[in-house]
Amino acid sequence: SMRYICIHGHFYQPSREEPASGKWLPQESANPFFSWNDRIAADCYGPNVTARVLDDSGSLRTVRNNLASMSVDFGPTLLTWLEAKEPLIYESIVKAIRHSDLGGQCLNALGQGYHHSILPLLSPRDRRTEIAWGLHDFSTRFGRKPKGFWLPECAVDLDTLQELQRQGVAYVVLSSAQAACVVDQDGRRFENLDGIEGLTSRPYRVSLKHGSLTVFLYDAALAHPIAFGDVLNDGVRFGQTLLEKARELKEGALLCVATDGESYGHHHRFGEMALARIIDEIKTADDVALVSFGEYLLRHPPTWEVELRGESSWSCIHGFERWSRCCGCGAEPARLGGYDWRTQLRTILDWVRDSLAPRFEEAAGDVFRDPWDARDHYLELLGAANKEQVERFWGTYGKRKRLAEAKRGRGRLLLEMQRHLLAMYTSCGWFFEDISRVEPVQNLKHAKQAIVIALDELKLDLRSDFDKRLMGLTSVDTKRWEQAQSELRFSTPTQPLQECCEVDVEPLF
Repeated sequence: SMRYICIHGHFYQPSREEPASGKWLPQESANPFFSWNDRIAADCYGPNVTARVLDDSGSLRTVRNNLASMSVDFGPTLLTWLEAKEPLIYESIVKAIRHSDLGGQCLNALGQGYHHSILPLLSPRDRRTEIAWGLHDFSTRFGRKPKGFWLPECAVDLDTLQELQRQGVAYVVLSSAQAACVVDQDGRRFENLDGIEGLTSRPYRVSLKHGSLTVFLYDAALAHPIAFGDVLNDGVRFGQTLLEKARELKEGALLCVATDGESYGHHHRFGEMALARIIDEIKTADDVALVSFGEYLLRHPPTWEVELRGESSWSCIHGFERWSRCCGCGAEPARLGGYDWRTQLRTILDWVRDSLAPRFEEAAGDVFRDPWDARDHYLELLGAANKEQVERFWGTYGKRKRLAEAKRGRGRLLLEMQRHLLAMYTSCGWFFEDISRVEPVQNLKHAKQAIVIALDELKLDLRSDFDKRLMGLTSVDTKRWEQAQSELRFSTPTQPLQECCEVDVEPLF
């Protein structure tokens, strides 16, 4: 008579380093902390690996690493920062994922796209690399490849699912609002999903052109008050609510909720303590158990099918328009006038990418057997821990077994250019209300750095055109945007190549 509950936290922060130098810079808006990563680590990441559990009298009962008892996904850019700046928190995260208490056969963590880009809006080639990098980063940190994958913003289409399936992913997690209809094991089709009992209580199979993939639908109605309401003010009460809802389900059914992990402590102060009490409430029940998605799937393979809405995400009712058009999602009415920048920003970034792609392919073809395959595996070189691993990369992807050091250096710079071209599509750049915010400016800085490398390595000069396109962008915050533009523009577009480009890479070993 067992029922199951899965609580998922999506933990993510964008990269905040200066693209030209690789150094993390202070962010005034995060005061008194150095940056927003520092602030959120103090609010959320640290508290969740040492969450205090109080008894009814308010005395400390125990300390819990919440991450070991929930399903999680962590953005690679966040983990990179934590590993460098908060190693104790990082080690606690890795330990919780490698040794969670949600069953031993599957990790309790999902992979994630490397730069948190909106995968359906990427070119097929970029989408393939973002997924490959996300999977590689995960397996390097946690010792094995993830079975599941968290789609940034839950943005999904069939091409994205097909690429995930091709790379060995078994399941994804989406919002219940993204399902169009379901088909039960007897072939009965249900298009009125409001009338389906236990819609989110089972996994579904989604048919693809080549094979299929499993989809879990989290309960959006339950997730909303966690993320945006006040239910975390009373962890005991909300834990009991989850138990009651789980007990209403059929035997063996699943209740799953998913929110940003930062809900627990950053968005809601002391939310990590509420989560710890919720976990305790469920753990003391004898008829309901906490479980990870992967562990549940082992015992309950999908027998129903789901058809998804054509283009959908959890945070934009228009599909993907929040990251490509002036749809108005997330906007304050008074700031809607500045929303056309979203279309213009993506147009500029696509122009940079497409201008550099053929020249990269030509130049990198002199260094690598297959330039795009080498890009897919570039993290193997970036993460090399010894000379043997470096030699293995060049032996596998280099055009010849022995390449001159100068050619290796050039190959690395060309791959660095591609890294910036991928980083410039980070979804945060479009999420908020104006082009002058730090997130879209960060994306444009990555584009600028790719142009600098192209000037030096490809002798291709996009500076003047980039400046002209930049001038076409307007902001409702004129002063802040003028300051940002001064950082983004090339000050003297006709200066000699050697004065503009001082990009280099340090030798590996």
